[in-house]
Amino acid sequence: MNFKVENGKLSKELKAIKRVINDRDTPSYLRDFRFEVNQSVLRITGNNCEMEACTIIDIEGEDDETELEINAKDLINLLKPYKAKDMLTFDTVAGTIDVNGMIQIPFVKEEYHDDITMPEDDTTLKSYVSMFSDTFIKALERVSYCINSKEHDRPSLCGVYIGLEEDHMDFVGTDAHVLVKDCIKEFSTSGISEDSRKYCIMDVNFVNIVTRTIKDGHIKLCMGNKAIKIKNESYTFIMRNIPEKYPNYNAVFPTLDGPKVIVDRKEFLNTLKMINTTLNNDFIANDHNRVIIEIKEGILKIKTAKTECKVNMEGCRADTFVGFNGIFLQRIFEHIPGDKISFINLSTQGTGSHAKLIMPEDSNEDVSTVLTIMVTEF
Repeated sequence: MNFKVENGKLSKELKAIKRVINDRDTPSYLRDFRFEVNQSVLRITGNNCEMEACTIIDIEGEDDETELEINAKDLINLLKPYKAKDMLTFDTVAGTIDVNGMIQIPFVKEEYHDDITMPEDDTTLKSYVSMFSDTFIKALERVSYCINSKEHDRPSLCGVYIGLEEDHMDFVGTDAHVLVKDCIKEFSTSGISEDSRKYCIMDVNFVNIVTRTIKDGHIKLCMGNKAIKIKNESYTFIMRNIPEKYPNYNAVFPTLDGPKVIVDRKEFLNTLKMINTTLNNDFIANDHNRVIIEIKEGILKIKTAKTECKVNMEGCRADTFVGFNGIFLQRIFEHIPGDKISFINLSTQGTGSHAKLIMPEDSNEDVSTVLTIMVTEF
C-alpha cells in the first residue's frame, strides 16, 4: 500500500469515524480503523458491534487493493503535529505503516468482519426515505433531549421512534415524563411499498453520533427489521434497530382544540430558571421539584413553596392551578422552537386530562415541522 493524502482531509474523517469506536473494555479489533484501498479511493470504517460507520476519500498513487487495520487512537494522535495542508505519504513496511518516512504505526491484516457480530443488514437503498440532512438532524435533536439512555428495563424508551405515515413522518422521544413529537412533511420516498417496514427505533447513543457527524446535503434512511441504514454524500451508518414495540404515543396527546394560554418563550424561560434555583435541580418527579402555574383574576404566576413571579400572558384567563416538575418544564422551554408558546387545555376546567400540551404558537399545517410536547401533571 502506497498513497498520498492531505492531512486536513484525512484527519477530519478519522475524527468523525472515531466517534463510533469504543476504546474501553473492548477487543483490540474494535479499537481499530479499517483501511480499504481500491483504485485511488480510501474507505475508512469504524465499528463497535452495535453501529458501523464508514466514509470514502480520494487519495493519490494507489491502484492495488489493500485491506488492513490500524489502532484509531494511535493514528489520530500521531497525525496531530502535522498541519492541515501537509501531504502525508503512507507506505507499508514490514508489518508497519510508514508515514512520511518518519512515523511507523503497527497494523494487522485479519478477517475484520469474522469477529464482529453486526445485525443482519436487511436494508437496501432500493427502498428508502430521503430528506435534507438539516431537517433530519433537527428532528432528532428536538426529540432526543428527553430520552433516558439508562432505561434498560424498557429498551424502546432508550431510542428515538421514527415512523413513516401517509403524509408525514413522526419523530418521537420520551422518558415517560416528557413526550416530544416532531412531524416532518418535507421528504420523499423511493421504492416504499405496503410490505416495506415503515418505522424504526434508533438508540439515543447512535442518535448523538449521527447528529454530530452528518451536516450537509441529503440523507437516505432505510428501515429494516434488524438494522437501520443512514447514508449521505460523505458517510454511511448501519446500526441496530431496537427490537421493541414502541408505546402508543398518539393515545396520550390531549385534544388540540382546547383553550390556549400563550406566553413569550424567553420571558417564561428566564422566569422559570430563576424560580428553579429554589428547587432540588434534579430530574426526579416529586413535590420538591414542583412548580405551580397559577392563573387567578387574569394574572399568570409561576410559584413554588418559597417564591412566586408574574409572567405576561395572552389567551384564556380562566382560573388555573397546575403543578409540573420545574426542571422538566425548563428543559422543554430550552429546546422548543418559536418565540410564542402555547399551553393547550392548561386550565383544570378543561379536559381533565393529566397531559398538558405545549407547542409553538406559530405552528400550522403549512410549516414543515410541527412540534408538540406532553408534560405529566403531578
